[in-house]
Amino acid sequence: MRKKLKIAFIFIGILLFLYILLNVNIPVLLEILSNINYFFLAIVILVYFASLLFRVLKWKWITNIISREFSFGDAMISYLVGIAFSTVTPAKMGDILRIFYVRRKDVEYGDAISALVMDRIIDMLMLFLIGILALLTFSWFYGIQVIPVWIVTLIAAAFIVFVIIIFSRRIMETICIPLMRDLIPARWKDRAMVQFNHYFTGINLLLSAPASMAKAVSAGLVSWILPFFYAYFMALALGIDLPLNFFVVIIPIIAIIELLPVSISGIGTRDLALIYLFGLQGVSPEAAVAFSILYLFICYWMIGIIGILVWLKFPIKIEESEDEESGD
Repeated sequence: MRKKLKIAFIFIGILLFLYILLNVNIPVLLEILSNINYFFLAIVILVYFASLLFRVLKWKWITNIISREFSFGDAMISYLVGIAFSTVTPAKMGDILRIFYVRRKDVEYGDAISALVMDRIIDMLMLFLIGILALLTFSWFYGIQVIPVWIVTLIAAAFIVFVIIIFSRRIMETICIPLMRDLIPARWKDRAMVQFNHYFTGINLLLSAPASMAKAVSAGLVSWILPFFYAYFMALALGIDLPLNFFVVIIPIIAIIELLPVSISGIGTRDLALIYLFGLQGVSPEAAVAFSILYLFICYWMIGIIGILVWLKFPIKIEESEDEESGD
């Protein structure tokens, strides 16, 4: 039943996208895409890869606290594979695959999970901070609440509670140990408890390395600032002349919308949001959809294809990692 619900949620985004296509002028949309400015497009790609570089550096600096053997190349490979599978999974769940690449360096699953959790927390922290500022700025400029303040406050409070929980061993033991006792088969319980302990060993290591964590947070901040610029040049490539500060406001809002588990790669939900947001600046629905399609191609499909090629060259199998653990 839950699986069917997940599939139904995914199709919501696809159906929404099809509905949008039925209600825009397709010839005008194709004309906008065919007249793309390749000079600005080249700038978009360069800035996008610069943003990717800082995201990879963030991941490397975090994992190096757990394992010094995890090189920049390892970080790049695992990150690209994670992006590839995140492209076809809701809420970017494909990032979980990064754990198995860290595991290759004789790192326990629990330690690898702690590194991934910290990486995602930094991303979510940046998104919430920048997103809240963007929402407040948007409300101030346009007098419109895209998301009510009480919902933003509730989400922020839930995030803080979540971080407190996953960093607190006592709370996690209270929650997880009864679940492990009831849900995990007897032959896996000891191993699960070992990895539970390794998770908190990893968290303690990460929190005890403030210099490395400061570098990771700085890289994360830069990786969130650069999208404002490639979105700005993406618009120029399509003949959409809007000020840079407009993208500083809307990109965090779009990033929050893309996290909704009702779509793959933000298809449908991002298009609808962009039609509304661009419409406030007098931009046509066709231009907004053209921007969304180009955004999808560069930020998801292009890098996703690269990630798939990397995965084919450096595959990782769960069974492989399990066999390694059994041999420890």
